[in-house]
Amino acid sequence: MSIDFIIDLIKTLLCIQSPTKVKIKKPNSPQEVPVKATPPEDKPKPEVPAKPPLHLVYFKDIVDRYGTPYNKETQQEDEKIKHEWEQQWMSMWRGDEFEKATGIKWPQNAPFKKIYCNKDLIPFLNNVFVNLIKKDLFKELKKFDGCWCIRKIRGRDDKWSIHTFALAVDFNAEENPLGGPLTFSKEFLQCWRDAGWTCGADFSRIDGMHFQIVEKA
Repeated sequence: MSIDFIIDLIKTLLCIQSPTKVKIKKPNSPQEVPVKATPPEDKPKPEVPAKPPLHLVYFKDIVDRYGTPYNKETQQEDEKIKHEWEQQWMSMWRGDEFEKATGIKWPQNAPFKKIYCNKDLIPFLNNVFVNLIKKDLFKELKKFDGCWCIRKIRGRDDKWSIHTFALAVDFNAEENPLGGPLTFSKEFLQCWRDAGWTCGADFSRIDGMHFQIVEKA
């Protein structure tokens, strides 16, 4: 064996290498774009149902809720009892506060701007005045003739008036006296009924000026 052959064989052996592992690069994945977190949609809050209007039916319901501004045992007026009752239940309805509560402008030519009444009467006043203003019937109110007056029903000595508890109002008394006639329009009276009032126009003895939030007393 020649020396040249041996040299060639050695070169051949040196050239033989073990297979190299080839790393296969994965194709570059598309660059991930950071996604901004979408804030959850503000779902509209369910409307809170309005509290049902105060529902007074009989005279007993009035006394059970408010007590009396007079001496219940003697059925006579008592200044101390009246004062304590007034401090607990009476408040002032005002035209400017009506605007804040309803968003409706109080008529500039309104014949009154405030009513001293039972605080429970205030939302009822707001409701009916809204009705009257929206239907262009407020103009039928020409004069406010009172709310709180501790007295018996006219012509009866055995029963207290709803005015005693400041749960009634009178308007246009001269034009709508007790017993009639009645000058308010049907649409005007319906506005009061729709707002939770009882109209004196519906009494067996018509009292057109009178509106109360007690159904039958």
